[in-house]
Amino acid sequence: MKLLSRLLRVAALSTLPVAANATPLSDYNLILFGNLNPSGDVRVDGKTFIGGNLNANGVFGASLGDAAFNATNNVAVAGNINTGNLHIQNGYLGYGGSLASVNNVWCNESGLAQHNCVRHLDQAALLSEAAGLHSTLTAESAYFQGLAPSAGASVTGDNNNKTLRYTGGATDLAVFNLTGAELFSTGGWGVNMGAAAHFVINVSGEHLGGQGTNLNIDYAFADNILWNFYEAETINFQRNWVGSVLALDAVISTTNNFNGAVAASAYDGRGEFHRYQWSYTPPANSVPETTTGLLMLSGLSLLGLAGMRTKRSSRLV
Repeated sequence: MKLLSRLLRVAALSTLPVAANATPLSDYNLILFGNLNPSGDVRVDGKTFIGGNLNANGVFGASLGDAAFNATNNVAVAGNINTGNLHIQNGYLGYGGSLASVNNVWCNESGLAQHNCVRHLDQAALLSEAAGLHSTLTAESAYFQGLAPSAGASVTGDNNNKTLRYTGGATDLAVFNLTGAELFSTGGWGVNMGAAAHFVINVSGEHLGGQGTNLNIDYAFADNILWNFYEAETINFQRNWVGSVLALDAVISTTNNFNGAVAASAYDGRGEFHRYQWSYTPPANSVPETTTGLLMLSGLSLLGLAGMRTKRSSRLV
């Protein structure tokens, strides 16, 4: 998967540009390309896409009360559903593999008969969708990684508390670069966004987390912050996290909650995903398309993700 991601990043930086579209992180609350395999029950307030298997009891779609979501697949699983108790608060659960038991799926949307929110979908179509999502997010991650740190972007404070501070004149996006060691060895982080409407924090490092870093960031900024873990393979966030997370190669874990959209390889923690969406779309022609051949390669690789996740999980710090 790491080699695939590198190939896609090269393609994303070298192929022909296309007009910008809204990022998948503005639509989905949780995107995984492997398994959702938590250590406890899970709750996802928004839409969920899982490229592997769903191995979790939980509640999905609790914040999708708008009628526009009533007829949509707010939980889509390309693989199998191996769980006993699921609550689908709005809309439908669609899956491409097998279903352990429909009797323990509660459909809580008003007017929807019990168990009638479950749909069997074409698995090839779901894998193709996963490949498309992976391609788009790979290109976005590469784009953000390639941006130079913004003039006026600085880190202030000490190892107990630091602040990502922006004093420049840009009103759209401010870019910061951090090492994973600095991010997770600091006791707490805050933000001072200044004139910028959005922050991207590019974070280097492969095996990250475990030190219990606190984000002392108001939830009002959760839609406006993206953490781009562009080379991570494992991340143990531990504490409450604020802002969206883009970590396509990483098995991620936490014992608390995410407040933002999350895209990762797989998840084996516990807690909740609260519905805050990354609201920034890169400028038109800035994020290139990925070739059809690489999309097919991505789709084929997704078929093997479920077996790979278990091995990687043991490497979490």
